[in-house]
Amino acid sequence: MNPYVNPPKSVNKNSSKTVNNDQFTTTFLNNISSTQTKLGLSDRALAKKLGISNAYLSYIKRGERKITPAFLEKISNALSNFSSKSQKNSNILASSCTYIEGMRIIGKPNLKQLVGNFLIAKQAEGKSPSTLAFYHQNLERFLWWAQQNGIPHDVHRIQAQLLRFFLVYVQTTPKRWRVGSTSSQHLPSMATVDAYWRSLQAFFSWLVREGEIKTEANPMRKLPRPRVPKKVVQDIPLDLIQEALDNWDSDALIGARNRAIILMLLDTGMRLSECANLTLTDINPVSGLIKVWGKGQKQRLVRLGQTAKEALKHYLTLRDSNTAKKLWLNEAGETISKIGIQTMIRRLKKLGGNVRWSPHTFRNTFAINYLRGGGDPFTLQILGGWEDLEMPRHYCAALKAEDAFRVHQTASPADRVRLEVSTRGEVAPTHSDGIE
Repeated sequence: MNPYVNPPKSVNKNSSKTVNNDQFTTTFLNNISSTQTKLGLSDRALAKKLGISNAYLSYIKRGERKITPAFLEKISNALSNFSSKSQKNSNILASSCTYIEGMRIIGKPNLKQLVGNFLIAKQAEGKSPSTLAFYHQNLERFLWWAQQNGIPHDVHRIQAQLLRFFLVYVQTTPKRWRVGSTSSQHLPSMATVDAYWRSLQAFFSWLVREGEIKTEANPMRKLPRPRVPKKVVQDIPLDLIQEALDNWDSDALIGARNRAIILMLLDTGMRLSECANLTLTDINPVSGLIKVWGKGQKQRLVRLGQTAKEALKHYLTLRDSNTAKKLWLNEAGETISKIGIQTMIRRLKKLGGNVRWSPHTFRNTFAINYLRGGGDPFTLQILGGWEDLEMPRHYCAALKAEDAFRVHQTASPADRVRLEVSTRGEVAPTHSDGIE
């Protein structure tokens, strides 16, 4: 049974007064006394050197006060001064390997602090707000799980098996975080598990680069990336999109806005965030060129065809008096968010069609129809803002499947059997002898 899948019951906080009660800290505290004995240093003398009271030192040694980086710095300087007085004392201090290692490890930031430092580092690197939110949410949930299961917050004690337990917890547990989005109330897809793996991979790789852990101590080296099933690319039939466009009143602001958004997503393959963040200065209604800020803060140009351009111009005419910088507004003249656009598109499911109405499905629809119309994967990569050809090739494969289906219409073996039977005018044998 996995001990880390179900969080343990709460523990009585008053069961012990001990603050520093893990095994490593106990070893560290024992080495303080051991080193004092070897150096002939009394508690009173050590406390005086540290600038703290004898009582406070006693509390620390009994584990009733938290060991802080400031205390470690003081005790390190004090013992270094003693050891420098003679070669004998220097050898004594050097022989206390566990003690020195204890000062090095406990003085480092704990796991929660390192996660905070990681997020600051990523922000300094210029990562987008959505990327920062992605890392923050996933790593905060990892910290919650670690705390619930009593896992030490010393990063050096995080082993590969613990991370496996965490990924299994994510994969197999409904209502994983007790609170949160509705999606976390149900079992996740492997794509969600992969998202947590990627967050942990980025975090521990950063720890290695920062020198917080050694390369060989990185637990993620032993965790292969989860396998995410490759699904068939789904697009939205163009006749359904036409039905959605006809559903709105183009003379009303909201109707004109929704039509312009749908046609822009269809004609450019923009991501949801790229579309939602557009400003008036990003668009050129005359040429139809639009500046888009994509993943990794990379800017690219996309182009609107005549139909989408006319829809955008019409919307701009209706919102002409509004001075807001953002492109998409509601009836009150306020900016609509990513969630607002997403909700508008999801409501189109009432049209049926057995398709998934989402901004990303429009991205699929753009790519598939661009290739159907004679486009190539290389220009598709540029227009869609993909870093490599992996996704454009994926869409090409989907198109080849369509070609195969068209050939199958005339080459279906089962249909040929029926054709031959019809031609001969006789009933084909069932070959069911001996089968009950």
